[in-house]
Amino acid sequence: MFIALLSGISAIMLFGAFGVRFAVTRRFPRRILIATLSSLLIMICSYWYFEYMFTFDSISRGNMEEVTWPIVSPDETYVAIAYTESLGGAAGAVSVVVEVTNSSAEETSVIYYALANSRVSLDWVGDHVLQVTNEDYYDKGVNRSVTLDVRGDIYDERGRACKSYVMKGSFDMCYQHKRDAN
Repeated sequence: MFIALLSGISAIMLFGAFGVRFAVTRRFPRRILIATLSSLLIMICSYWYFEYMFTFDSISRGNMEEVTWPIVSPDETYVAIAYTESLGGAAGAVSVVVEVTNSSAEETSVIYYALANSRVSLDWVGDHVLQVTNEDYYDKGVNRSVTLDVRGDIYDERGRACKSYVMKGSFDMCYQHKRDAN
């Protein structure tokens, strides 16, 4: 720890002395300043776009497979179906997407998006209330199950949909996964 601190102080002194010498002998190159500021602006704008302009349209429909059979609500107004989306990578992560179709309005919307666990199921507990079960058989601490009113509730595990300016008017309540303090 002490060695890292000492080397950091010596690096600051070395670059500080070089910077003073550089500033005295030459003008600061504007191209470097412009490139640095442009890169910083692009990074900030990209972060803002991906964080606050999120929609469920970014879900890859080509990688989706049905997990459950379509189930019809008790009043036969809604049809819900769960899909898995392969996220790829070495770990092979999989997410769960639940879509609900309103039969009378003929519109489909995503109401649930989270990482998949070993047990995923859907069950209607009312005419407009859907119970999404997404839990792990082996680790009971990993539970992403939720009960949603399909007329206005959505669940996004990471909370990006809850913060999205684009989606603000499309839901009444937005839920996200709460991590344990342990």
